[in-house]
Amino acid sequence: MASNTSLRSASTIVAARSYHELKIQGYSKTFNTHGSDHPSFKSHPFRAGGRTWQISYLPKGSLSSDTTDYISFFLILVDIVDEDVMVQTTFSLLDQGHKPVDDYTWTTKIHNFSSTNRCNGYERFIKREDLEQSSYLKDDCFTVRVNVHIVKQGTSIVVPPSDMHQHFGDLLLSKVGTDVEFQVNGEIFAAHRLVLGARSSVFRAELYGPMKEGTAKKHGTSG
Repeated sequence: MASNTSLRSASTIVAARSYHELKIQGYSKTFNTHGSDHPSFKSHPFRAGGRTWQISYLPKGSLSSDTTDYISFFLILVDIVDEDVMVQTTFSLLDQGHKPVDDYTWTTKIHNFSSTNRCNGYERFIKREDLEQSSYLKDDCFTVRVNVHIVKQGTSIVVPPSDMHQHFGDLLLSKVGTDVEFQVNGEIFAAHRLVLGARSSVFRAELYGPMKEGTAKKHGTSG
């Protein structure tokens, strides 16, 4: 029976990729800056995917009380936009060889940035204690790389119902490529070995397996 169901699919295309590196110099001096319990700093604005962005660095975590032992990083959309900007962001701590550290590389889900939803990132990027005991902090400095992947949602495509059954029926009626015949009560029916073998394990064994009847083309049966 033919199905009336239509399937809808959508493609996701990465429209632009770029990255920005933020070097924190004088790390230990950032804790009490501005006299705030939650000091924050922003990078210089940079361009990615035709938009302007900044990176927010919070050395004592975000305003959440359970993140005070962590360093937080967020990507911020600076521009005022009329439509959502879909972005997947990767935050990476860099080692002294300027390579991302696997244990401190985090990738967000695709996030819709808008004029009312302007930031996304990680409140618990790394514990301050872990950073301070690592080799990634040197001379009171460390570096974070932020990869910005601008994503464009492709146009939806309607996939029509399968009409393969009709194509097989037309092929059988035309007798094009038939390579086996069945005689039933004196009437001859042409068919295709590949189709029979694909649709029936009995025919597959008879036509291609140990039961294969040599090179005989005509099979007979009686009612």
